[in-house]
Amino acid sequence: MVLAASRRYPYAVSLMHAGEHFCGGALIAPDVVITAGHCHSQNSLYGMTYDVVIGRHDLDMTWTGESIPFDEEVLHPRYDDDTVDNDFNIVVLTTAASTRSSGGVYLRVNDDDSVPVGGSLPPGGGEDDDDGRDDDVVVGDALTVVGWGDTDRSEAVDVSDVLMETRVYPMTNERCVSDSGGYVDVGGAVVFEGYDDLTENMLCARAADTDACQGDSGGPLVKKGNDESGVDDILVGLVSWGYGCAETSFPGVYSRVSAQYAWIRRTVCSRSRDPPQWYNCPTLSPVPATPSPSRSPMPHSKQQLLITIELDDYPTETGWVLSTLSDEVGGVFEEVIYAKPIGSYVVSDAGKVVLYQVLVDSETWYNLTIYDSAGNGFAGTLNVDLDGVGFESRSLVKEPGFTEVSGKAVSYAMYVGESPRQFLTLNFLINFEAKGVAYELRNDDDDIIFALSWYEAYYSPSGLESVKIPVYGPARGDRSYTLRLWDGALSYELYLGDPNTDGTLLKSGTETDEALQFAIEGNPPPALTPSVFSVSSPSSFSPNGQSFAVENPTLIGKNNDQPTMDDTTTTTDNINDIVAAASDASSTPASRVFCGWHAIAIAALSFLISSA
Repeated sequence: MVLAASRRYPYAVSLMHAGEHFCGGALIAPDVVITAGHCHSQNSLYGMTYDVVIGRHDLDMTWTGESIPFDEEVLHPRYDDDTVDNDFNIVVLTTAASTRSSGGVYLRVNDDDSVPVGGSLPPGGGEDDDDGRDDDVVVGDALTVVGWGDTDRSEAVDVSDVLMETRVYPMTNERCVSDSGGYVDVGGAVVFEGYDDLTENMLCARAADTDACQGDSGGPLVKKGNDESGVDDILVGLVSWGYGCAETSFPGVYSRVSAQYAWIRRTVCSRSRDPPQWYNCPTLSPVPATPSPSRSPMPHSKQQLLITIELDDYPTETGWVLSTLSDEVGGVFEEVIYAKPIGSYVVSDAGKVVLYQVLVDSETWYNLTIYDSAGNGFAGTLNVDLDGVGFESRSLVKEPGFTEVSGKAVSYAMYVGESPRQFLTLNFLINFEAKGVAYELRNDDDDIIFALSWYEAYYSPSGLESVKIPVYGPARGDRSYTLRLWDGALSYELYLGDPNTDGTLLKSGTETDEALQFAIEGNPPPALTPSVFSVSSPSSFSPNGQSFAVENPTLIGKNNDQPTMDDTTTTTDNINDIVAAASDASSTPASRVFCGWHAIAIAALSFLISSA
């Protein structure tokens, strides 16, 4: 690495604990920083607090730049500290960075999967012909990685006081796998390792005798623009992991931001007080709604929603927004339909029940996000009903309130209409009487809830209840969901489609005293996927040489609460080939307000629906 020019990378930030640098990051909004998931405060130094330092080229010059505490961390919902997949963490600052320290420059996040262009440049450039290069060498885009990490791999870890930079070249994942491999020390044993565990969320880059290293974790990998202020630079990756530093056989591995741009955008839009215009965030200004219910006939292709919110004792902390939601690949919030931003409710609204009537398009997906600015829980309720007369009314969302475990926002997806492209059917058997049943269906990729019933009473003369749950259609690509069932049902069956016609049984069970984790196999994604037989143990680039060792990776969930998918999948024709792993009993989740006396979880089911 070489010394970076002062003020060339104003978006580069240092995460500092007790005055010591431990990770890098990038300012992607005035009050939002992105860094690596393994830099999360709970993953490093045992739950520490830290400050984000902006505009300080030399970390010893403490009178320069500014230091801002973080307000909230949003770890990627599918971050895996075994495989280091989805290595993303978004840090929300307590206050926006001043233009004095940041120069008003916020690093734009790459949303184009074709960028950067990967090549096959070997470390030395190759020497095969008279011109000193291999005939088949393809040089990828020149990229720049910056950070305050270790600059001498031959000595003990010693992070730099000043910001450094170096140029590296991206590789295709295929080339990265084929070119990597060598003997490494893993826990005192020298074993042969390679990069067989690369996923589509990872990006390899290398150059001769230079690399990111310990202390650079979370720092930006950018495609530089022409403006020396950095205003037109593009963030393509974050320093993530690797074997050693500048090793010939082991390129550096970065988190590929384009692969998770939809999640990054949604998180920035929901957390930032002033997101840059290129995110195209929905405008959270109040939108007029009909003040009282109307029973006039609905226009063709329209439906009327009745939104009922019961405010808790802290209404000034509550807000919510209703927006359209795309059913296409990478789809995110598109258009705000109705919004009540934080601050819309006043202290005297505490405990009030407020009704809103909103006209929306039929056969369309919508997103409802509920905000709690304090992050200490929402003790009210919010229901969305398809407004009709008498028994024509149908509930789309029933939020019973949430605790601080859910953070500052909870999001729901809801389909308004009768003909979703794809849906699940959940059947469960009860005791021929009203019985409280609890279940939740959540999309693992964007962490949006598709169905939640929180100890709702059901009654059926036959004892069998059936619930239709719309899910994203095939155009969305391969989709991973987690279904959790809690107390109240004697048994359950989950189908893809209608069980009375052509539905496919995904899973059935009668477990009542333990939590189970399942993975249902589907089509493999086009990019390289992790091998289920891998035993590699990469080390994340960590603060001050403290190694975040990755040992014995497994593609089944690492704990009871967050089952994950086996990414080596087949088609839904083999939907009954289920990999199941029983685990210890899990208590009712702490993310909901109403919990405590109910029985233990009866099942947790994770599955992937193939687009094939």
